[in-house]
Amino acid sequence: MSYHVSHRLATVASSSTLTVSGTSTLHDWQLTARRMTGHAALPASPAPGTRLTDVEVRVAIEDLEASGGLPMMIKLRDVLKSKHFSSIAVIIEATEPFNEVGDSLRASGAATLHVAGARHQVTLDAQLMPHAEDTLRLKGEHRLSLRALGLKPPTAFFGQLKTGDAVTVVFSIDFTPS
Repeated sequence: MSYHVSHRLATVASSSTLTVSGTSTLHDWQLTARRMTGHAALPASPAPGTRLTDVEVRVAIEDLEASGGLPMMIKLRDVLKSKHFSSIAVIIEATEPFNEVGDSLRASGAATLHVAGARHQVTLDAQLMPHAEDTLRLKGEHRLSLRALGLKPPTAFFGQLKTGDAVTVVFSIDFTPS
């Protein structure tokens, strides 16, 4: 038996946050997205069994800020091939149906990560919860390997400073009706 659930188009709100954290031989580092764009088709009434569809979140590389300042940002722009590819995007066609867990809904979805000119399939787990009036928050955390994404972890000082291969992406994406 199939049934139709109505959806409403929503856009990424300015209150959204995204950070990428990693380690190096000197200190931990963090990238923060100053701005994101995107959209999603949200269920008109989010509930267990409903899904998010047509999710796209995009971050322009120029909107990323590194905790290590300009030298780290220059290295990361090189790694991300920013001269040829201006943004990073995550696209999810549809999540699995949401399950109720406490006061939020949880689901996973196959996502396509577009980074440095390549596409990579990842599975993202996330919570969906009301955040503010007419705003739904999609929140989660995901560990990635830079090498698995075809990226070489940056180095500095003639290879003496090395970043680790593992990074953690923490996202809190607020969607507001369009």
